Amino acid sequence: MKHCDAILSDSGSMPEEATALKIPFMTARYVCDRPETVASGSNIIVGLSKESVTENVRKVMEDASFRTNMTSKPSPYGDGDTSKKILNISEKLFETGKLLQFEEAITTKNV
Repeated sequence: MKHCDAILSDSGSMPEEATALKIPFMTARYVCDRPETVASGSNIIVGLSKESVTENVRKVMEDASFRTNMTSKPSPYGDGDTSKKILNISEKLFETGKLLQFEEAITTKNV
């Protein structure tokens, strides 16, 4: 996927990955399971007609400014560093005693 210039699919979940990879995505459906990708501009719903699909694929592949617009917006899913941020926060909480170790957590009455 990361080596694609653009992606056309009827998949409901692939727009997430394409958005994170900054690859223009076109949904070959009339609705999208990931409307936030459409709102962000990284995904366009092209429908199912041959004319609409062809027109939109050409536009994405041949119109550099349109393509740049699709790939330059921030991802609605964050910057890709979420797991690092969670780990850093968890380590700080653990160091200050505000986060229990797993063994402690499973033996408390709160779990």
